[in-house]
Amino acid sequence: MKKPIRLTSYNILKPNQHKIHISNGPTFKRIVLGVAAIIGCLILSVTVPFYYAILGFYVGLVVVLSIEGVIIDFKRKRLKSYFHLLFFKVGFWKSTEDFKKVILTLEVSNTTYASRAAQTYLRTRSYNLFLVDSNNDKLLLAEYTDYDKALKLAEIIAKRLNIPFENHFEEMMEGLAERRASMGR
Repeated sequence: MKKPIRLTSYNILKPNQHKIHISNGPTFKRIVLGVAAIIGCLILSVTVPFYYAILGFYVGLVVVLSIEGVIIDFKRKRLKSYFHLLFFKVGFWKSTEDFKKVILTLEVSNTTYASRAAQTYLRTRSYNLFLVDSNNDKLLLAEYTDYDKALKLAEIIAKRLNIPFENHFEEMMEGLAERRASMGR
């Protein structure tokens, strides 16, 4: 039995793999819950035995640093969007036949840090890969900073799931080129 390949921004899916695991790393989405558990355990450490407080602190830390990801099983035609808690991947399996297309988009984020002396601008670009279901709900599969890797993964997943692929980034770039040409640039 082949072991599922783990996808990061450094490697890409091989066409003969039956199962892939896309890990998005720590997302800090449950930071409020985790911090509340940590603070609660620190407060309770005065009234309960110390080892309970340490255990609660550890659980809170695990929740804060929890990892999210997606497992796609091409052989059984299903996928699982999960939340990794300790050694368990909490989530539900869903049929891949519920999804109608794969899309690739560009997300640009600009942040300004200002102080008395200077301003710093930080611009980040990420290429997001989504699966879209029949209700037009999007499931984020992966987020890449490298366009070529995102494009390759999107094409492989669309081909393996036998669904259409829409490259919204490419469409946006073509639209910009047309607009520039019409303006005479």
